[in-house]
Amino acid sequence: MEATIDEAEALTGSSIGFYHFLEADQETLLLQNWSTRTKAEFCTAQGKGFHYDVSAAGVWVDCVRERRPVIHNDYASLPNRKGMPPDHADVFRELLLPLFRGDHIVAIIGMGNKPLEYTSEDVDAVSFLADLAWEITERKRAEEALRESEARVRRKKDLLEELNRTLEERVREEVMKNREKDVMLIQQNRQAALGEILDHIAHQWKQPLNSIALITYMLKDNYSLSTEEVNETADKILGQVEHMSQTLIVFRNFYRPDKGKSLFLIKESIDLAISIIKPALQFEYINVEVEADQELVALGYPKEFTQVLLNLLSNARDAFREKKVEKPRLNIKGIAEGNMAVVTVTDNAGGICEENIASIFDMNFTTKESSGGTGIGLYMAKNIIERHMGGELKAENISDGAQFSIRLCIAESAGNKGA
Repeated sequence: MEATIDEAEALTGSSIGFYHFLEADQETLLLQNWSTRTKAEFCTAQGKGFHYDVSAAGVWVDCVRERRPVIHNDYASLPNRKGMPPDHADVFRELLLPLFRGDHIVAIIGMGNKPLEYTSEDVDAVSFLADLAWEITERKRAEEALRESEARVRRKKDLLEELNRTLEERVREEVMKNREKDVMLIQQNRQAALGEILDHIAHQWKQPLNSIALITYMLKDNYSLSTEEVNETADKILGQVEHMSQTLIVFRNFYRPDKGKSLFLIKESIDLAISIIKPALQFEYINVEVEADQELVALGYPKEFTQVLLNLLSNARDAFREKKVEKPRLNIKGIAEGNMAVVTVTDNAGGICEENIASIFDMNFTTKESSGGTGIGLYMAKNIIERHMGGELKAENISDGAQFSIRLCIAESAGNKGA
């Protein structure tokens, strides 16, 4: 802590420096330490570890009263100054900085007697070092807490050593943790998506399987068919089988991950999402209206974008089912607004509960526990749009339902698709 204050002192060209803790009551000051140079050359006043109230302090705690950095470049002219205790360093210029954690001031960092006036650049420099100083303070407090339990020393010591590594190493560790978390979420999302795939395939195959069954029963009951009629019937069966085979190809290609960003037509992604979930929507008698610019192009991951649309459409289907909407309706729009492509998915399912709308994109938040909801879908959708594709995904209630809006940077033209 003292070394950090020394560094701040040298960086600002000051000749004295100090720091004080402010207790949680925001009133009690704990005199903690001065810089090495201050103690060696300018100040021998006692006070380390002493407590006293902010109300008893002088103008230097204006930074606490005003909750902002304070600069006194002409200390002697201040009308409310109280003077210095015996053996305290003389002060003719000072910079005082409150250090916040949340809404609370936890410490005061002070610099004094710079030959030139203090400026906002000094405030920025000391602010940065003050944060580092507080990190050191927190580590010190953690060390003291560790001594209370010998059984926890080894485990916590490793943690402290890790915290003392360079910022770059700490960032790398956090990135790895986030990647592991993403992998876990992707695994969970894939498991949830697998159920959706099977559901979609079941709906896609239901009609052709029924047709094949009917044709087969007809063949069993009719032995007088001509060769031409048999061939025609076989062609019908093969046509249904081909349709089922094409369905599998579509699903296989769709669920293979994109290798990289590419230009894609928004309308094509909308059409693909609807084609996959269409049988399920028809089964629920859900009317779907699409109004999308045929030439609207975006840069990103088209399959992931389609997965987001599928998630929004599936959620709307579940809402219709849960609320027993008599005439369920979905409206999907894709338009250009300036340099942004805007896709909206709007339903008439009555909207999202106001107490939940702020939380629907949170990880593991779900209102469908009883039906096996994981709370991953919307969280992953927001991550795909905002982290992977640099866009925005938000939700709001409208007159008779909910509206999800996706905003992506628009690409130059459809002619560049696949370039």
